[in-house]
Amino acid sequence: MELPSLTPAGWLDLAKKHGEEPIQGYDTCLLGLEQYPDDWRLKLEAVVNLAKAGATEIARAKFEAFGLASVREFDVLSVSGRLLREQALATAEIPRRQTVLRQGAAVFREAATLAETGGIEAHNAAVDAAALLVLAGDGEEGRSLASTTAAALRERSTTAAKSDGPRILDCLIRALLIARDFDQARDLVPAARQLRDGLAESLAGMVRQLSPIAGQSPQGQSLIDSLRPDPIMHYTGHIISGPGWRNDRFPQDDEHTVAARIADCLDRTPVTAAYGALAAGADILFAEALLSRNVPLHVVLPFCLDDFIDLSVRPSGAGWIGRFSNCLSRATSIRYSTEDRHLGHDHLFEYGSQLAMGLTVLMADRLQTTPLQLALWDGIPTSGVAGTVKNLWIWERAGHRRRVISSGAALPDRSVADYQPPAPPSELRMTRAMLFGDVKGFSKLSDRDIPEFAKVVMGGLASIIDGHQEQLALKNSWGDGIFLVFEDAGRAADCALAMQEHLSDLDLAAAGLPSHIALRIGAHLGPTYKIDDPILGRPNYYGSHVSRAARIEPVTPEGHVYVSEPFAAVLALHNAGAFACDYVGQTATAKDFGVQRLFLLRRRQPRRPA
Repeated sequence: MELPSLTPAGWLDLAKKHGEEPIQGYDTCLLGLEQYPDDWRLKLEAVVNLAKAGATEIARAKFEAFGLASVREFDVLSVSGRLLREQALATAEIPRRQTVLRQGAAVFREAATLAETGGIEAHNAAVDAAALLVLAGDGEEGRSLASTTAAALRERSTTAAKSDGPRILDCLIRALLIARDFDQARDLVPAARQLRDGLAESLAGMVRQLSPIAGQSPQGQSLIDSLRPDPIMHYTGHIISGPGWRNDRFPQDDEHTVAARIADCLDRTPVTAAYGALAAGADILFAEALLSRNVPLHVVLPFCLDDFIDLSVRPSGAGWIGRFSNCLSRATSIRYSTEDRHLGHDHLFEYGSQLAMGLTVLMADRLQTTPLQLALWDGIPTSGVAGTVKNLWIWERAGHRRRVISSGAALPDRSVADYQPPAPPSELRMTRAMLFGDVKGFSKLSDRDIPEFAKVVMGGLASIIDGHQEQLALKNSWGDGIFLVFEDAGRAADCALAMQEHLSDLDLAAAGLPSHIALRIGAHLGPTYKIDDPILGRPNYYGSHVSRAARIEPVTPEGHVYVSEPFAAVLALHNAGAFACDYVGQTATAKDFGVQRLFLLRRRQPRRPA
């Protein structure tokens, strides 16, 4: 491939234009380095993109391989300090963690000396160093550094430009908290929230940075809680009755009463953003109330637009179609659980609801706040494949907070204790979790290596897969390729990470295999068809979502697991205690299959070495 003729700065600008596509940014840096192999800025940008993509171990390895450890520039040292901090926090062995934390503190301290004297970058680096010292157990030294930095920041704040105010305030709150000057830090919280009015991501960044330190004292934890954004909301409720049919759960005559109750609830419970569908009745009433308060509305529809209108909007009357269209046009985002048709498969309603609830939990986790469900319900625990009570039941089992608004005359405390979920329907088209795996480096193996590769690498992976047989619906393999289908996203996640952990523990050299062998895994969850394969003579899985799953693995960094947004959302809803999914950006998937929001899958707790 002939590379474009660009300067190093041109390649750097091109890499940064990828924004939320860190893998593409990384690849662009590598192309630039083919022309300018000694440019440290391109090397650093490549490392930064790997870190954004969640591939922190590869980022650290590239940092060393690129020779960046010998570059004494502020930007390089700042990245080095952040990589060391992430390495330490992922280390289960306490002495080793403390050692790496102290190394990171030393790097941040050196960075502070290279920044502009008295500049905000220098103060930020000093506070970063103080935080790592406290986490390493050197509390007195860390608090002393934080206290000195806080004094310098107060002096700087009197002469700083107005545009520097938020950054100085951030840094000062961090310094005061580390120094345990909680009263002064708390006095600054209202100003910090006011400066960030509507900027929940910025508040979340402060909370994320301060949480490891704040958790060491009740006062610090209280201060952190005061900085958290308002909750993220999932809304759900009954469809309203329409011309020619009556819904006793939400009669037409009760619309204005219910709308007033929703308004009152939102007035007393501010929220940062909201997720849900747009069926006639409760959904649209929630959406209209949210939009009138300028709350970002994220609409999640279970299948294609026309079918949804025909099934969930039009039966309640033509007026609701106009209200639906108005809400949809003002929504911050619109997602489809599947862009295909309903085709008589009602379980897609439940799939869409679980996606909306999971996205609520994901955003709350990302913004360091709490998820909240608001539901319009008549209190009758009827059984069904999908619906309001099923959503309440799932949410309660996940352990999240909720508020119920009555669609009847009274507002009693509601319970879903009597709800019994029905058995899953027996249909060809069901929601399944899918894994595609591929071994990087397989094509470079010689014929001499193949028998040992099959025995050691594929044989070891087979033993892991066999250990997850209970909910495994299908397994297939070809060469170095793996295709697995699970009934449950949690089991699929555990199997994917177990395979990666097994391969990372293998002594490839002892087996005479090259060290460059590494596994990439992509995962997705969506509706699929289970049909007998005429060629193989056994059941197989088909559908557009199988193709979507297959396109994730090729853009996944080796040694990692990337998952789609639906997979991450359902995992967050049902398995949040075991797994975390870190957003890595919108990534162009393989074979021009479009851009997907992808997440890095990891375990909540660091894994101890085998």
